[in-house]
Amino acid sequence: MCAFPLGVFPLFRSGATGRLSEGRTPDVVQPVCVGVLRLARLSSLRNTLLWGSVLPERKPDPTDGTGWMCSVWAAALCATVWLIAPMPAHAEDAPTASGGSQTTPNAPAVPEDAAQKPLTLSAEAVRNEGIRCVAAVPGTLAHMLPAMARVVPDTTHTVAIHPAGTGKILSIAVLPGQSVRKGQMLLQYQNHALHIARLQETQTRTALAAALAAQKEAGEAYGRARALAGTTVSAGEAQRRLAALQLARENVAARQAELGVLEHRFQEEYTSATEEHAAQDETSTLIAPFDGTVTSLTTAIAADVDPALVLITVSDTQHVWIVSDVAPQDAALLAAGGMQQTLLPAQGNGPPPPALTSHMETIDTGTDPATGLVQVLSRVQNNGTTLRPGMVLNSLLQTTQQASGLVVPAEAVQTLDGQDTVFVKTAEGTFRPTPVTLGMEENGQALIRSGLKAGDQVVTHGSIALKGMVVLAGMDAD
Repeated sequence: MCAFPLGVFPLFRSGATGRLSEGRTPDVVQPVCVGVLRLARLSSLRNTLLWGSVLPERKPDPTDGTGWMCSVWAAALCATVWLIAPMPAHAEDAPTASGGSQTTPNAPAVPEDAAQKPLTLSAEAVRNEGIRCVAAVPGTLAHMLPAMARVVPDTTHTVAIHPAGTGKILSIAVLPGQSVRKGQMLLQYQNHALHIARLQETQTRTALAAALAAQKEAGEAYGRARALAGTTVSAGEAQRRLAALQLARENVAARQAELGVLEHRFQEEYTSATEEHAAQDETSTLIAPFDGTVTSLTTAIAADVDPALVLITVSDTQHVWIVSDVAPQDAALLAAGGMQQTLLPAQGNGPPPPALTSHMETIDTGTDPATGLVQVLSRVQNNGTTLRPGMVLNSLLQTTQQASGLVVPAEAVQTLDGQDTVFVKTAEGTFRPTPVTLGMEENGQALIRSGLKAGDQVVTHGSIALKGMVVLAGMDAD
């Protein structure tokens, strides 16, 4: 019965005394005792421990109850070791019946304000960690509502081009999606109406010339009648000649009016911001009214044209609309004039460009019958032509839910022991962990309600490295 305790003694010395043996802590006491009990219940190992190491000459007797008695002694011994062994160094965190924490004389006490001690770094360490600071500034954050947005042409800068006359398409010079310059030829067509107008102009000019000749002759005849009145020409003849002169004058005025109408048609109807015509023949040319993009082409060579038909649509792509679709309950949180940020896609392998900022101009009072959503429209400049009609983008819409406080970048806020914390620069290379009360976080900005004052320099880039230093210092203290 004395041999078994001799086999357990080395385990007892390494685990049950509460000392650190080869880096082990007293946490091994309980698993050691459990292991001993399991070993004692295995007959082959029990017999080896009981007899093989101390009495090698004696063979185990299966009918002998001494082995089971030793198992009882081993259990009693393990229970005693477990009860008298001191608790591990980290057991001060275990709750007690009084609601406090249990501490032991062997465990070093951790100061309550250890996490609040400033960190001091050398200039080289600050440079290696890339630590950067910004000042906490007063500001207001508004909740931003995410929404899907579409790029559509600005209809106030979109022209559907109709021909002024009727005829046939002679040539087409552009394709859909092609960029055009102001005055550039889009297509040519044979204008039958222009041909008829030119014939009318010729007839009118001929009639005007005849009317002018008749007016001149009537004027001369009336002049002679006045000179010979009372002698060879009677008063009645003079009155007749005066009436003929008046008729000739009216005829000239009528022919001049007709010619004026035709000239107006040539200058205003067949010549405009979207069309011009040749000086002699009946060819008309449709031209671009401004710099833009051909968004549609609905005709072909030799096709019939008519003033009621839209042949080409040109849009000024420097102006586009961003149309966002939101639910009716979300639309109630929006107000015209609020800010909108549109997230642009990355170009190639580079980073995405900065968000495009605009303002909501209109919020539809109804819903789209097809989707049941409310359309929110904002107008933006598209100087770089990065926005193409038909694109689908993500957007953020400013709501009326706002809060005020000190604003810092969201990356400056870290969590230490469940508390929102920022690192405040108190001196060159010195940073103090400062608990703060976080109000809201939107679009990469955090609102601080308490814990900071305006002008405090808080660490942004590198705050996660400072957090790691605080955490490692706490682990070393444990």
